[in-house]
Amino acid sequence: MRHLAVFLAVAICALASGSRAAEPVTTASLVASMSDLEALTRLPAPGTRVVQFSSYDRRSSMPGGPGWFGNADGFGGEPIPGFESVAKEPGPDGVGTYVICDVQQPGAIVRTWTAAIDGTIRVYLDGSATPVYDGPAYDFLMHHATALGKAAGLSEDEDALKSLAAFEQRYSDYFPIPFARSCRIEWIGDLKRVHFYHVQLKLFPAGTPVTPYSPAELMNAREAITASAKALRDPAPAPNTTTREASVTVPPHEERQLLALEGQGAVRGLDVVVNGHSVETVLRGVLLKVSFDGHETPQIVAPIGDFFGAAPGRVPFQTLPMAVDPRGVMSCRFVMPHERSAVFTAVNTTDTAADVTIRAATGPYAWDDRSMHLRARWRVDHDLTARGGPNAVDLPFLAARGTGVYVGTAVYIMNPCPVPTAGGNWWGEGDEKVFVDGEDRPSIFGTGSEDYFNYAWSESDIFQYPYFAQPICTGPDTRGYITNTRWHISDAIPFESSIDFAMELFAHTPTPHLSYARISYWYGRPGSTESAPGVNTADLRVPALPAWTVRAAGGATNASIFEAEAARDPEVPSAVVEHPQYSAGAMARFTGGEGVLRVTAPAAGRYRVVLTCVSGEGPVGFDAKIGDHALKLRGGERFEIRPEPFTRILNLWTEPVELAAGEQTLRIGNIEDPQNAGVGVDFVWLRPEK
Repeated sequence: MRHLAVFLAVAICALASGSRAAEPVTTASLVASMSDLEALTRLPAPGTRVVQFSSYDRRSSMPGGPGWFGNADGFGGEPIPGFESVAKEPGPDGVGTYVICDVQQPGAIVRTWTAAIDGTIRVYLDGSATPVYDGPAYDFLMHHATALGKAAGLSEDEDALKSLAAFEQRYSDYFPIPFARSCRIEWIGDLKRVHFYHVQLKLFPAGTPVTPYSPAELMNAREAITASAKALRDPAPAPNTTTREASVTVPPHEERQLLALEGQGAVRGLDVVVNGHSVETVLRGVLLKVSFDGHETPQIVAPIGDFFGAAPGRVPFQTLPMAVDPRGVMSCRFVMPHERSAVFTAVNTTDTAADVTIRAATGPYAWDDRSMHLRARWRVDHDLTARGGPNAVDLPFLAARGTGVYVGTAVYIMNPCPVPTAGGNWWGEGDEKVFVDGEDRPSIFGTGSEDYFNYAWSESDIFQYPYFAQPICTGPDTRGYITNTRWHISDAIPFESSIDFAMELFAHTPTPHLSYARISYWYGRPGSTESAPGVNTADLRVPALPAWTVRAAGGATNASIFEAEAARDPEVPSAVVEHPQYSAGAMARFTGGEGVLRVTAPAAGRYRVVLTCVSGEGPVGFDAKIGDHALKLRGGERFEIRPEPFTRILNLWTEPVELAAGEQTLRIGNIEDPQNAGVGVDFVWLRPEK
């Protein structure tokens, strides 16, 4: 993490070199820029930086050295407090004051995040003794847009207040807070209690005119807030564009040009549809190559599905720069400028033909000495063994030299861990580490992969927000296929000479044969280079989930597990469906009025019954009971399974019940199944509760 001396050095260097004249930065201008994708194509003023303060494990001080993969990053009681300094030692109640950041140059808070945090946060801007925020730490890190809006009197403007929710994206808040000279953030709390945090700052060159945040400035930004929220939630097609379209059949193991654009301009929207014998195979096995301005090494090289965030198969989602609609149209809204030309080609590495339809919305663009090309290069490691602790590894995402801006990350995981819960099969305990311009230590050091992707607690939910998404997680929990994306728009990371981005692979349970594909998206000036291996055509495959049998470990430790196809009552109608995605290669599907399973409690006691079910083509609801006990889900009595565009395995956790020792009858009844999808059960487990 950069300290005050480094910040001052950056400011002095920027002042000495003479930064570009800039329009005043205001709350309104920062809000308006949050959906401005064209702005990413031009270099920011020299000296602009994006840094992150977080509760990362402070033992991680030397790359590759002792503690480099430390994981004490906010749980409480860390060996070294996860803050920049101590402002006030704790009193008898254990509460002290700790400095999150103390920056002496103009800038803006552009992202905050927490998974959970106790205590209070105070935010001081420009040396004022009165904080602009003084309240619960949790509310600031996750919901400061709404908190500040209400404090400013925005409650009377219902549309603007509702619009603020667009900036609060899951566990993060992107609402900007500018400052003209300094920003100091303090946490008042007990170090023994949980305190996860990220605070990301965009720092401007010394002398940049900034109008600092105030309630009046927020009120002045109401129109920008409403307009930006709409643009974030429902991106509109680029105006004043001309559509170029082509449909090309690419024979197996051949390359075909899809589209060639001549002259100066920019692609402001790219839509692609791919069809073939197997959609999953062609989306991974057809390479998209894009070469701008005659470059012999294409700036974009990626499997066509992965480039758009669709993998494996067509998984619908929408974010600001990338989307896939239910019809299979894959869209990219990142602006792709070119000074002389842009050529799009497809290389089909599969054994069958692929049909590709491409539509490019093109428009004028004034290329200048600040303009950059979009770059994206796919890489993958198949058959990794994921481990934790000192056996974790830093996976390279990007190693680039030159001048540019980092704008996004996508990862595609195949996790074969046989533990049935995220509390055991979680693959992403590792932190992101971003070294900019030759830093000895990263100026962005995270606290976990899911934290980087703006969620927490290894959640398996399906979600989408303007700046990130998890469109697929096949389960149970974080086993199977998982896709995560995050787009750096308001927090795009500039670099003037180099950037090195790595993510730890740190797993809860040692897991062989894990596959980890990823893409880094960035803009670079002509002449920028990256160190990346060429794409090995043998790697252009969706790795199959290996056959598996569920293991009673992690969150299922001490559980008794019963495969549904073996535990079903033979007298009650049911079907067995075989597929490697299911434990022991099969699951039971009940399509009649009820389902009956025989399970055994090893001893009398209190158990939590978990039904590990499979999503179907339509919504399914049912009730369940074991013996005389009606089973109740956490938060409700009715079991509900919603349809997904992919096969998904879900752990349905019930409230604890008292069971006698011996065989138990588990009944599934009152089935509501409008599309006759059936209730699919992979396995059932009884976990003793203390």
